[in-house]
Amino acid sequence: MNQHDLLIVTAPFCQPNTPYPASAFLKGYLQEKGIITEHLDLSIEVLDAILTPSFIQTVVDKVPADDFELYLIKNQYVELVTSVKQFLQGKYEGFAYQINKGVLPIGQRNDQLQENIQIYTEDTIIDQARYRATVFIEEIIDIIAKYEDSNFGFSRYAERISSFSASFQQIEEALEVRTSITNLFEAILDKRIAQLNPKVVAFSIPFPGNLISTLHCCKYIKKHYPNIVIAIGGGFVNTELRELKENSLFQYVDYVTLDDGEKPLEHLIQNIVYKKQLPLIRTFQHLQDKIIYTDNSADFPLSHEQIGTPDYTGLPWDQYMCMVEMTNPMHRLWTEGKWVKMMIAHGCYWHKCSFCDTSLDYIRRYSQASANTICDRIEKIIEQTNIRSFHFIDEAAPPKVLMELSLEIIRRKLKISWWTNLRFEKTFTPSLSKLMVKAGCIGVSGGLEVASDRLLEKMNKGVSIAQVAQVTKGMNEAGILVHAYLMYGFPTQTAQETIDSLEVVRQLFEHGCINSGFWHRFAMTVHSPVGISPEQFDVERIDISDKRFAENDCEHIDHKGADHTIFGEGLKKSLYNYMHLVGLDFELQDWFDHKVPKTMIPSNYIEKFISHTPIYEDNPRAKLWIDPDFGMVNISEKKKKVKVAIKSNYGIQQIGIDQKTYQFIQSIISLPTINDRGVLIKDIENTLSQSLEPLLIHKIWPILRSSGWEIF
Repeated sequence: MNQHDLLIVTAPFCQPNTPYPASAFLKGYLQEKGIITEHLDLSIEVLDAILTPSFIQTVVDKVPADDFELYLIKNQYVELVTSVKQFLQGKYEGFAYQINKGVLPIGQRNDQLQENIQIYTEDTIIDQARYRATVFIEEIIDIIAKYEDSNFGFSRYAERISSFSASFQQIEEALEVRTSITNLFEAILDKRIAQLNPKVVAFSIPFPGNLISTLHCCKYIKKHYPNIVIAIGGGFVNTELRELKENSLFQYVDYVTLDDGEKPLEHLIQNIVYKKQLPLIRTFQHLQDKIIYTDNSADFPLSHEQIGTPDYTGLPWDQYMCMVEMTNPMHRLWTEGKWVKMMIAHGCYWHKCSFCDTSLDYIRRYSQASANTICDRIEKIIEQTNIRSFHFIDEAAPPKVLMELSLEIIRRKLKISWWTNLRFEKTFTPSLSKLMVKAGCIGVSGGLEVASDRLLEKMNKGVSIAQVAQVTKGMNEAGILVHAYLMYGFPTQTAQETIDSLEVVRQLFEHGCINSGFWHRFAMTVHSPVGISPEQFDVERIDISDKRFAENDCEHIDHKGADHTIFGEGLKKSLYNYMHLVGLDFELQDWFDHKVPKTMIPSNYIEKFISHTPIYEDNPRAKLWIDPDFGMVNISEKKKKVKVAIKSNYGIQQIGIDQKTYQFIQSIISLPTINDRGVLIKDIENTLSQSLEPLLIHKIWPILRSSGWEIF
């Protein structure tokens, strides 16, 4: 048996529809460095083992007779769990017909099912059945949480303990509790360790809901495999444990790494396995009863070109399940389908928003890869997984790179689907949106945050409401689903501004600018400009005297703003209805059970912004690009007239044009790179000694635009 250098583990529980990407990112880089690496998605492996007749039987056997509604149907969960799981995994689509005819039990979530199933009446048989199957699985989760393990959740484990424990002692007390769920953690992990015989096991802890499950596993390894070195890292560690002071943690782990794990793990493995004397990088260890942190930041940064291609081989793609946890089409992208996650760039090119953790490396340090490199990685991942659906998980995908990437995807004829997160900045013109759609973009999410220009400026968002309205309208008209992140309770935000923000959001839905959204209550973090310098934002930060084991969110007092604890329910209720285009004509007061101010926003506020489309063609850097699939045929020709047939979005269109215009179009078509990366308009005009303006106002221009001519 070959001994592996490293086993990277994704701890339970993460989303069940697709792999969390950290292990694939690390494996891809470390393998290229000659480090023998394998990864284990313990999250999906444990969930797959839970959703079996034998396991569910042990749980429902604990249901007492006085819980008679569940007691009478409990065995149906045992009998049907395999078929439902296989249906959600895409292995048994024929079961959809039986699901829709009522084969599943009428359980405790039936009211929720009946309330929401109407939304799916126009969906396919598969989509309707997928929602019913999701509710069935959620009912199983409820049963497990009630009768087996109260910490169990579908995409988290003991999250509240990790988030709100005042001390590490409370976490250790939780680790003393063993259940059949924790037994599964250990059994599946033990099997993989026995197969691979790794020298080091590294756990990725992306969220608070992965901490307790990770420490259960660490505790097991320390007891049964004391020679294995254990490291932890990931999103939770990077944000919550930067000021690590808890010695007891090192009873469970040997090393704690911060920020991107590629270089820290590379140096750690080289030292432990290959006995090299490399400096540790951004790593905590416990020496002589003290926690020692070694930085060596000079050896840390990797450009995004250097990180290599994520390696998704070895993950059980057939076990991931397509769930319907949310009813909105854009929301559903998060939970439905198997999306391969990768990044276009590292960090955020803006990194100025005052509510964001801009002091941390994953935001602050920006580095992009070329379109060629990204497409090379996409092609390699398609070979690995045979999956062509991608989620670019950037903090904010840069528009220039998205433009170049879209052109390269089209040039290579990759035929993929993708979505990403971005800033609604003016660079995303309607033409760029259409180009992105041609390259496979189906959706974007972005931060509108507080729909108030005063507060957008205060939070240094770098966009205005007018700009957001124009960009999102152009995206929606191009065929891109748009999700808006919304925020309430930002420092000094008044009740009037909150209601005005809701009115802006209502109008954005009314005019088809956005498809979905989500209201987040503002939370001050210790790594954000607001948390670092609260006085600059007219708020007072409250420091907790007895420092918690994990430290990220912090309390604050806002002497100028409204009490936003009373607004959350009304904001969420209204948004839920707006997403389904319901209640757009309601008074805003109707969503709240307490008195709110009347909005000061004019009824045509958004309409006036989107009624005029900015002339982006005036941009001196504007390019003209022609779709490689553009087709035009000369079907008849007279002395001064030419009749052409053009393939457009509306079918084959015929139009008569003058010889001069026809020759000019032909000259443009023949320009080098016009179908590749486009040509600057000023270069076209210089090369052909002719202005483009007459063509832009010619009757053929709308047809050319609909057939693949774009200016961006």
